[in-house]
Amino acid sequence: MKLLLFTALMAAVFYIAPGVLSDAGSPCGAVVNRAITIHPPANDDGQTNPMAIGMIRLIGPTVARKAIESRYPSVPPEISCAYLWWRSFIDTRALSFGQ
Repeated sequence: MKLLLFTALMAAVFYIAPGVLSDAGSPCGAVVNRAITIHPPANDDGQTNPMAIGMIRLIGPTVARKAIESRYPSVPPEISCAYLWWRSFIDTRALSFGQ
């Protein structure tokens, strides 16, 4: 019983923590916020572009969800997003799509 409770608690933390810690509404939104933190969009002069960041945060979760669905078609996208969020702390290349 304790093992089952511990497993359920760890699964809940795995799924809920990315959204809470990244101030996002879903794990896919957390992936977008994490990607912006790792690779912020820049202007031609090399400075961070706040307008691009706003646009990415607005449409990014939907795009990230579609990209992750195509990358891991047999896994629900919300679980894949949570996995990639956690993995990005070990390997930042985990958030590189199409490269």
